[in-house]
Amino acid sequence: MIMEDDNTHYIIEDANGSTNIHLAYEYTESVYKARKEDLDNQNGKLGTFLGFGGLLLRFAADLPGENTGCLTCLILKVMVCGFSAASIFACATGLTSNKLGHIVKPKDLMTDYWYNLSEERCRAYIINTWVEAIEVFEEAAIKKGQRLNIAIWLLAIATIAFALDLIIASVLTGSIVRNN
Repeated sequence: MIMEDDNTHYIIEDANGSTNIHLAYEYTESVYKARKEDLDNQNGKLGTFLGFGGLLLRFAADLPGENTGCLTCLILKVMVCGFSAASIFACATGLTSNKLGHIVKPKDLMTDYWYNLSEERCRAYIINTWVEAIEVFEEAAIKKGQRLNIAIWLLAIATIAFALDLIIASVLTGSIVRNN
């Protein structure tokens, strides 16, 4: 029988040792840890691309532009700066903190109510809070993934504009090496 407690979590009433609660607990725990690790990995990727965007922005400052008398070079330099800045913004918004969902605090399990219940009931309660947290993790992962994809595309466009600027400036001036 399923019953809803004060926190709107579903718990199993009168669970006994013949249930699959241990299997469900271990599986849910592994999914919870995997989703949390996925979020950590996405944060690492976002941080890496944030750094790439900043580095490209720094290099864009030294691109040929106004000093070549080439309007196209100037436009490309502005594009590189704009797309790099947009990529940095996409990464930064992907790295902002999100709610991580509700999980059971060990202190809560030590209250008289939970301390005196069967292990199966406690495990069921923990499982249900993990399920909710997993859903929150999955939503956050989708948002972070979308921002990461946007940042990658913006950096790709900025890199292409960077290369075009160098090529056009090289053709117009005869060689980039002679400019330096």
